[in-house]
Amino acid sequence: MKFFTFPINPGTTRNILIFKHFVIKLPRTCSWDLWKPNLSDFKASLAVNRLERKNIKQNQDVPGIPKLYFSDPFGFIVIMKRYRKFDSVAQYVKLYDELIKTSRLEKEFWENDACISNFGLDENNQIVKIDLG
Repeated sequence: MKFFTFPINPGTTRNILIFKHFVIKLPRTCSWDLWKPNLSDFKASLAVNRLERKNIKQNQDVPGIPKLYFSDPFGFIVIMKRYRKFDSVAQYVKLYDELIKTSRLEKEFWENDACISNFGLDENNQIVKIDLG
């Protein structure tokens, strides 16, 4: 009998547990394409969580940065607000272009891995980069 069911999104470097209002990002123990646990992939995954924590904490007052609920300094866990998907690619392109033009952060910050799946919408239909690792 199942008591809990929730989607697990296996990302390239982390596993993401998706809940109604938040997501939990956990390090992977193996590369997404090899499925063979190894220490170097695990350490790289911890580093991605630490980088995301650093990027959010340094820029938490900047529009487009996600809400961080909790993260440990070692990279074992990141808990952040869940954001909605875009209604269309056109909506993403429009909001992304607007973000680039108005943000005080360098364009390269936003362009790093700038695919539609790494961005979401907040409750005010503003774009948020949900993958900063």
